[in-house]
Amino acid sequence: MRGKLELQEGLVIVSHSSEVVVEDLSGRLYTCRLRRKNERPVCGDRVEFNPLEHCIEKVLPRRSALSRPDSYRRIKPLAANIDRFFIVCAVEPGIDFGLIDRYLVAAHACSCDAVIVLNKSDLINDTHHLEVQRLRHYRELNYPLIELSTVTADGMNDLENSFSQHTCILVGQSGVGKSSIILQLIPDIEIRIGSLSEATGSGCHTTTTTTLYHLPAGGDLIDSPGVRSFRLWNLEHEQVVAGFKEFQNYVDNCRFHNCRHIDEPGCAV
Repeated sequence: MRGKLELQEGLVIVSHSSEVVVEDLSGRLYTCRLRRKNERPVCGDRVEFNPLEHCIEKVLPRRSALSRPDSYRRIKPLAANIDRFFIVCAVEPGIDFGLIDRYLVAAHACSCDAVIVLNKSDLINDTHHLEVQRLRHYRELNYPLIELSTVTADGMNDLENSFSQHTCILVGQSGVGKSSIILQLIPDIEIRIGSLSEATGSGCHTTTTTTLYHLPAGGDLIDSPGVRSFRLWNLEHEQVVAGFKEFQNYVDNCRFHNCRHIDEPGCAV
């Protein structure tokens, strides 16, 4: 019989369609299956599991969860217990301000802090002046902005210090250098991936697998391919509005209580 004494608490460090890898308090890894009645855990979840049967018994309450709709618009969690979003952008291929705003709204909706990271600072020249100045305006909304270069290592210490003691997720459009940043933060990442595959007896497909890494300087980083393309279909209108800090001094002055702040008459925003 299963007894409660057999259960241990663990941290989900890999979440894949066919497997969940749990790390116990001593750092030992277990590839676990799920009991049908249970909610599927995601990377960052704390769980109770049976180390003898390699089975997850319970997902512990989450302090936060990042979710998005799947292709059928069903809401699916991607990662749990995140403290901070690090939103990465770069002047090459160009700063997508709409995407930055969507990530800021998503961070607010799941009660997470947000930090904006301007990567490839070594490439900034006079032609980028306007978009860089526009990006720096986010500081006026009390969003930290870290400017860094993985080529020169400028700003990397600031980034590492911002991760310390937090569980963080790195998001941003393709081509902004997230992989280079991760390599700077975790120089032995390929060794870790190999060790993880060896320990679990299965391949670790980094392009489709969400993985949590413990950072050498402290803190945890969740790397999820699921956040490369991001929409806000799962959020209510009020949640989206609440995610724009610059709206909050004006929304109560709109003529209509259900104003969508697009082209309505008497919109204070």
